Amino acid sequence: MSGQPITRHRERQARRQGNPAAPKATKAPPETAQGTITPEATPEHSLIPQARESIATAFANYTPGQGRHTEYTPDIASIIIDRLIDGESLRGMCLDPAFPLKRPSTVIKWLTQQEDFALQYARAREEQAETLADDILHIADGDGDVRRDTLRVDARKWIASKLKPKKYGDIRQLDVSGGIDLNVAALNKQLPGRHKVERVE
Repeated sequence: MSGQPITRHRERQARRQGNPAAPKATKAPPETAQGTITPEATPEHSLIPQARESIATAFANYTPGQGRHTEYTPDIASIIIDRLIDGESLRGMCLDPAFPLKRPSTVIKWLTQQEDFALQYARAREEQAETLADDILHIADGDGDVRRDTLRVDARKWIASKLKPKKYGDIRQLDVSGGIDLNVAALNKQLPGRHKVERVE
């Protein structure tokens, strides 16, 4: 304890005589089994430049609309037709990560641009009603949740009735667009006088 004041006194005397005190020793960086830790060796200093370079490269190579397909191809059209007939919706296809299209609107645009595809699409939608009818039977024979299955059946019944109304519609319509042509003169010859028929235009 007595040596500490003496040391300070000698330091003050050295300053008065123009001899600066020895600089304080700096703390050495910690060492690990891999070596001395330096700012350049820390992860935040070594990885940030690499991350910035990667991001810059990604932005430089980015093209708007890049990712999924948008141009019409017969191969993609064939896949759409097959999956429609199997009962799948366009929305369901686009949600599939493996499907090349991202939005159903792309397919709708193709319908206005590709006449052959539009015809195939219309037939596929009509045939989809058969798949939905088969789904209804499968759901009804199952033992799932009654409320959920009822909703699924009703949805498929409604869609099938719109896709193929002549077969699955609730109301059967009689087609009389051809009209009926009656030979009034020949008919009157076969009828008694009081039952004569007059043509109404």
